[in-house]
Amino acid sequence: THMLKTLFATAALTVAFSGFSFAEDMKACDDATMKMVMETVDKAEGDAKMMAMKEFDMAKEAMGMKEMDKCSEHLGMAEKEAMKGKM
Repeated sequence: THMLKTLFATAALTVAFSGFSFAEDMKACDDATMKMVMETVDKAEGDAKMMAMKEFDMAKEAMGMKEMDKCSEHLGMAEKEAMKGKM
């Protein structure tokens, strides 16, 4: 039974830490992060800026509907798109 407890504890820690590393990649869906991402989007040019703005708009919409996971996902995509067209 000691071995079984150790196995379960190891499995629980693995799940906890893998979830934590995934959460690190997610953008916080708050006003400060929105402002920071918008500054990055403003510096982009061309098609990259257009795509970044679409993602940013979807993030704002998701934030308004309290869908924080979707908001975070779209903020990350907006920043990624903006970086493609940065001057």
